Amino acid sequence: MNLSNKSITITWADANKDVEFIAEHPSNDYHTYGLSDGKARAFSKITYKNLYEGIDLVYHFEDGKNDGYEYSLIVKPNADLQKVKMRIGGDLKRLHIDKNGNLVLKSAAGKTIESIPVSYYGDEISSNSRNVAPILTSFEISNRSIRFKLPANYNKSKGIIIDPFVSGTTNLTGIGVNAGLAKDVDFDYAGNVYVTGGGNGSSYKLAKYDPTGTLLWTFSGTLTIPSWTFGTYYGGWVVDKNTGHIYLGQGFAPAGGHRVIRINTTGVYDNYISTANGSFLENWKMYWSCNSGTPQLLIAGGGTNSNINFGILSPPATAISSVNVTGIPYGSGGWAQDISDVIIDPATNALYTIYGSLYGTPSLSNKIYKNNPPYSGASVAWNVPSGFVAIQEIANRPYLTGPEIDNSSNVFAINSSYLFYWDGKNLKAFNKATGAGVGTPLSVAGNTLLMSGGIIADECNNIFVGFPNGTIKVYFFNGSTFDDASKPDILIPGFTTSAVYDLAFFETQKTCMLPEKDLLVHLI
Repeated sequence: MNLSNKSITITWADANKDVEFIAEHPSNDYHTYGLSDGKARAFSKITYKNLYEGIDLVYHFEDGKNDGYEYSLIVKPNADLQKVKMRIGGDLKRLHIDKNGNLVLKSAAGKTIESIPVSYYGDEISSNSRNVAPILTSFEISNRSIRFKLPANYNKSKGIIIDPFVSGTTNLTGIGVNAGLAKDVDFDYAGNVYVTGGGNGSSYKLAKYDPTGTLLWTFSGTLTIPSWTFGTYYGGWVVDKNTGHIYLGQGFAPAGGHRVIRINTTGVYDNYISTANGSFLENWKMYWSCNSGTPQLLIAGGGTNSNINFGILSPPATAISSVNVTGIPYGSGGWAQDISDVIIDPATNALYTIYGSLYGTPSLSNKIYKNNPPYSGASVAWNVPSGFVAIQEIANRPYLTGPEIDNSSNVFAINSSYLFYWDGKNLKAFNKATGAGVGTPLSVAGNTLLMSGGIIADECNNIFVGFPNGTIKVYFFNGSTFDDASKPDILIPGFTTSAVYDLAFFETQKTCMLPEKDLLVHLI
């Protein structure tokens, strides 16, 4: 396994080796890492006493500030500030001071900014101290080392507080080129919310939030023993809604087939891993099915060496029961039958799939199949073209960058009356019994295919779709047309330039109303 460093490191050079470490104000959330089965606790204030002679370092977070953290250097009278030096390491691409005096660090992991330091005379961090006149302070760069520069005539006999603020372009699910991007959302029946995103195609992260929106932990997306990553090229995942256990797959695993791991409710890998099938290489989308009280994990995938495209996993068993559900045989033109999205009719357990197969079986692209249980190539009830050309192999998430390979999409919703399709631009209803289109499809002229996504249909035929500009567009389907005027849209404050990528709806709280609190939304 080849690992590459995609991070920036900041070291306090030549610091006191016997520094006293004080952690204060513990948080209720914590973080987990694939390299360890331990939990990293979170604190809102950490102090390094006497990091340098007469100088303390305090890391702290403050409510109401932008995303990021603050660190303060508390310089006691007559302490030598020139001893303080930050050494920058890791995958640093550029280090410079911008026109506003901010320190900017760029790497393959994104950009980190340390604001121009605010300094003042004092001996403790407090908002009252900051009301005094500031001392002009700046950063000095020498190769990869950073020092703080104060005026030559500052009063060294007084204590000084130096306060930069550190922010970045990533969020809790963000790493690599897609930092800050939340791709998919799921939930459990306890109301916890799970978000995946970020990543660089090789792996990406998962974060868990409680029902109030408080971060509980994040999973790194990487294991060492066994060697496993949440990728390559992203991959399917799903939450067991009853237990809160999370199952993570691998988009493309050519060396022997993909494997699904499980992490427990505290975000730690619990030693469950499925057995790889060398003829089932790809896992693009996973779906949790109640299956009349005997839950199953459904795996929508594909592969370059067979016609297998679908699997059923029933933990604690580790073997994936994998089949072909189109009936198209392997051989001349029958490979790479990649499923892009999947949904189950909860009333009948009928399976609906849509395909993107640019190379192996191009005639499959944008076709919708219905299979009755038990699922196999012999159980096809019907197949019809979607009527659109949105879905294609390896390019169904155009907002991802470098590499953007992901075959999955969020285009399906279902209720007791219809199957619905939404590709970010086109909205259509299908008759579940025959596959025939119902009513008049809607096309939104100003939208771009797959640049927004997610669709929910309630039992009153209110249709919620992810839309550009921080909007959840709401239509009412009357059996003939999609009425935009009868239902108000949901606007998400603070995201007027962002697209919605995915939606989820708590089944236990479904109504014919528009309860914004019950919608789980993914934004850029």
